[in-house]
Parts: sequence; structure tokens; C-alpha cells
Amino acid sequence: MTRRFLLLFVILILSAISAAQTLPPPAFAGQSYWFGPGPAALSSTGFTQDTGGYSELYKTSGTWTAGVNGGPAFSHNDTQPTYIASYFNVSTDLVVEPYIYVDGYFGTTATVSGFSGGAVGLGSSRFYVIHNVPIRMAGIGFSDLNQVPSGASLTIAYDIVYSGYTNPGYSNTIHFTTDNGIGGHFDVTISNTDDNGILQVEPHRSATLPNNLAAATYHGVGTIWINAL
Repeated sequence: MTRRFLLLFVILILSAISAAQTLPPPAFAGQSYWFGPGPAALSSTGFTQDTGGYSELYKTSGTWTAGVNGGPAFSHNDTQPTYIASYFNVSTDLVVEPYIYVDGYFGTTATVSGFSGGAVGLGSSRFYVIHNVPIRMAGIGFSDLNQVPSGASLTIAYDIVYSGYTNPGYSNTIHFTTDNGIGGHFDVTISNTDDNGILQVEPHRSATLPNNLAAATYHGVGTIWINAL
């Protein structure tokens, strides 16, 4: 193998590895992932030997004979004119445990300036759900933006866009407005075959702001939860 061919071979291998890599996801809004440590790699947590069997073979007066045998691993004995053999089934079972890992960003802080009212985008956040089981994603109690410590209350709109990170064909959007939490509820189920096990979720925010909106901080909150089905 020439040096040139070897170099080309290494480049091709590295390119293939790079193309197959799906995690971590790229930076979003100038911030890189993960917020936490990232999903755990597959690893063995131990094993149990099982499916036992036994067989007794003995020779008397020049003849091989099968004695006692049994167990789920024992298959059969094969007696030939010159020998006898015991056969066993060697089985391997792999048990993959359910796994869910949620990581990313859930809140935003938007800054606006000016005086005249109108529709204003308030940004979006992004988080991921890594899962090997079907999941339920639900949300409730999304409040208006309330002036801190007290004052005006602003209704905002959410578009919860959830899609398959490695499956561009899978994408859905949930739209609702807060209205002090009324209508701010959603509940969806997602199979790990829908999104190839990597769900990307982006809550987008927007609001129609009035003229002469008082300079202050406005705060609102909601709850999203994820559980296995």
C-alpha cells in the first residue's frame, strides 16, 4: 500500500465518521450544546448467565452411551458407530433499558426598544429530547407577561415547533396564546421511530405590543414535561 493511497484511505474513513456523527447538535442563537453533560453512551451494566443444560456420556464395554441430560440449552445427542456427541443451543439475549435525556435551553430574555406598538418577535429557545421509547410531551399554565413588580399584563403567542433532528420529514407546530394560561395547554405523543430518537423542540414567542409600553421587565412562565409512555 503506497503512502498516497494510505492517506486517501484515512481521509475517507474520517469523512465517513464525520458524516455519521449526529450529536451534539450545532450551536443555536450563538450558544453551543449541551447545557448539561450530554446523553450517555451505550454501555453494558452487567450480564447474567442463564439457559443451562447438562448431558452425560459414558463408555462401557467399548460402546458410548448417553446418560441423563436436560435443561433448556440441551438440544440432542447424536450417536454414530464410532462416537457420540451432545449438542447444546448457545443463546444470547440483549435487553435494552428505556432511556430519556432532555437537554437544552427553555427560557429567553428579549429586549425591545422604541415607542410605537405592533407585532414583535420575542425570540425562541431550543432543547432536545433523546429517547429510545415513545414519549409524551405536554405543557400547561403558560401565563401572560406580567410587569414586575406589578402593572401591565401582555398576552403572548407561542409556536411550539417540534421536529426530528435527523429526520427532516417529521415536523409539527402547536400554536396557542397565553390569556393568563387559558388555552396554553398542549399534549402530544411522539414515537422514537417518528424522530429517529432525537426530538428537537423550539418554543417561539411573539406578542402584539401597545404604544407607550412602560419601560420595565415583564415576566411569564409555563411548564413543559416529558415522560415515557
